[in-house]
Amino acid sequence: MLLTAVAALLLTGALGTAAELGRGAGAAEARAAEQDDATRADLAAIGFETEPTAAELRRRHGVELMTATRPFLLALGNGPVAGEPPRDEARETARRVLERELGRFPPGLLERIGLWRVVLCRGLTEDGRSIPSLPNYRHTLLFDTEGSPAFLRRLIHHEVFHFADYAEDLNVLHDPAWEALNPPEFHYGTGGRDMRSPRVTAFDDHLPGFVSRYGTSALEEDKAEIFAALLAAPAWMAEQRRRDPILEAKARRVQLVMEGLFPGLETDFWAKLEGSDEADGR
Repeated sequence: MLLTAVAALLLTGALGTAAELGRGAGAAEARAAEQDDATRADLAAIGFETEPTAAELRRRHGVELMTATRPFLLALGNGPVAGEPPRDEARETARRVLERELGRFPPGLLERIGLWRVVLCRGLTEDGRSIPSLPNYRHTLLFDTEGSPAFLRRLIHHEVFHFADYAEDLNVLHDPAWEALNPPEFHYGTGGRDMRSPRVTAFDDHLPGFVSRYGTSALEEDKAEIFAALLAAPAWMAEQRRRDPILEAKARRVQLVMEGLFPGLETDFWAKLEGSDEADGR
């Protein structure tokens, strides 16, 4: 979501430079820990509680899973963000999806890009309009649990890349080199906020250079949708890359962003994805 994502990122004063996004050593680590403790206290005060069943996710990947226990309202730049506690069944489904999908990344990567916490909720809205998620509110992702497992699967990877995109250079709005990959006559839309229909998020074989209509709404949504396809529909994405040189170039750029942020990313990480025959997120 373009404007939602950008506003949340810009409002996150604790982000600092890309080199400080991870909980590094020494003074930077101490500052990050202090900020994180303050954030946890603030979130607890509005009714977000840590999920004890997700301790392994936190131990291995530095990502704390929390749940909204009462209705909440956050005053943010694009309007108030509101939500309420998730249904028990939906919460459990979302927890399993998140543990599985975030667990696919090498330990340290998610922490490095600044994704430190996910809050499960329901009925998430921004300025009165429904949204499926809100990235990087103080290193935290607000995540609406009301969706199919396949949708939640691709949604979490979409949001992971919003964190990574910002971590790369603290800028998600401008990337002339990326835009140059598109045909000269193409122009992005007015942002994800203006493209809300569920139909536009379906992965689509008939959009040269893009994986979904939602990806045409904004530069940062294009990137995040391609990353989501790489992780949530790897076999389908591998086929699209073989027949679409623009999509191949974009996918490789997305991969290079992740590799640049996390040099320890295994060389066979992407190859393993392409060989996957799991049900995808389409």
